[in-house]
Amino acid sequence: MSEEEILREAARIQSSRRKRVAKTCQRCGQDFIGVTQAKYCSDACRMAAAREHTPRKPDQAEPSQHVMHLEPFLPGESIRDYFVRTADGPLTDDEEEMIAAMERIEEFWKRHPAQPGEYEDSTEVIRREREARARHLASL
Repeated sequence: MSEEEILREAARIQSSRRKRVAKTCQRCGQDFIGVTQAKYCSDACRMAAAREHTPRKPDQAEPSQHVMHLEPFLPGESIRDYFVRTADGPLTDDEEEMIAAMERIEEFWKRHPAQPGEYEDSTEVIRREREARARHLASL
């Protein structure tokens, strides 16, 4: 018998010697037989109780019913011009990056008009652009 098997068997024996008592589940009220430290009749009750007693994080709060009204694009207005016009202040570096990505996607759509159902979302466009760039860099 290996050392690991001996330790496993010792743990089983020790577990079987733990005192078990009749208790009532603190969540659902069901009677059960459990070790003296047990508070809940099952893992499901234990996890549900933890969820009920854990305060929600601010980012997990209930969604508000706030309605956001977006300004429409003006005829011939570029993505950058739209963001500059509708921004509260100067554009941040993150906004500049996002605008650059949106402009690249827009250029891709102009170069490669999609057939119906060809591209499901912009992540597919970005993936194909990365592949094209990788092929180009590999050929250098």
